[in-house]
Amino acid sequence: MKNFKGDGLMGSGYLNNRNDISRISRYIIEENPEEVWVISSNMIMAREFWRKLNKLEHDAFRKIKPRIISSRKSCIDGLNPKKSIIIMCGSWWKNPVYGESVLDYYIKNAKGTFPISELP
Repeated sequence: MKNFKGDGLMGSGYLNNRNDISRISRYIIEENPEEVWVISSNMIMAREFWRKLNKLEHDAFRKIKPRIISSRKSCIDGLNPKKSIIIMCGSWWKNPVYGESVLDYYIKNAKGTFPISELP
């Protein structure tokens, strides 16, 4: 398996351009994760990021129904990160679940993590 994790917070730095979005879509096609989790400062922003990703790389994202991580701590209990990728969008650290130790565990043990500061 290729290592798609990098430096910075826990991903490959902030993804800023179209090539990096293509990198996420290639990863999804090659690795076929069971789930894709999307976390942002709130659910509205997470859904908007997912909508834009789907618009940019429709072939990779169209078959996936993402798990949008809300601000409720109970929404992250009992998830399995081993076969999932996490897309951390915008100011995702402002989400109230950010400080939870279980989220830290998920990020460290996910199949892949991809922070995105903004979309083109």
